[in-house]
Amino acid sequence: MLSLDNAKWDKIDKDTEVAEIGKYKFIRPVDSKTLPLDCPSCKKLLNNVDDIESVRSNDVCENCFLIHYYQNKEKWKNGWRPYK
Repeated sequence: MLSLDNAKWDKIDKDTEVAEIGKYKFIRPVDSKTLPLDCPSCKKLLNNVDDIESVRSNDVCENCFLIHYYQNKEKWKNGWRPYK
């Protein structure tokens, strides 16, 4: 699968960078982080805004967060994730 984070990014100016992959040109703010299309834990496709926000803040989709977080609160606070 295409990974924009692994592409060669060239700075356009101090705030913007560009990468060309095949015949496509991608432009993004400098040092931006792309999110995966699937949950790092269950590998299911992220399919709503709640999943996206959960991956940003918790490293797993909302469903995985609800299933794994409450049973493992202390381990979670120390960095544990179900896929590590």
